[in-house]
Amino acid sequence: DNLRVGDEVITIGGIYGKVLKVKEEMVTIEVGAAKTKLDMTRWAVGSVINKSDSRNNKSEETKIDEENE
Repeated sequence: DNLRVGDEVITIGGIYGKVLKVKEEMVTIEVGAAKTKLDMTRWAVGSVINKSDSRNNKSEETKIDEENE
């Protein structure tokens, strides 16, 4: 329900992609180096991974590692 353009997602089939379009029942994602576009139903999206969350977590992990050294 909270899918937005730009979100990174993992489908229930294990495909990683970036959301390009969100419609009522369909989502278009971009996958791979060739930027292939895939249309799929919303229920096929298993998880949403936002870029900003991933970057923040990596920054925090790096800070913790540096403090422990």
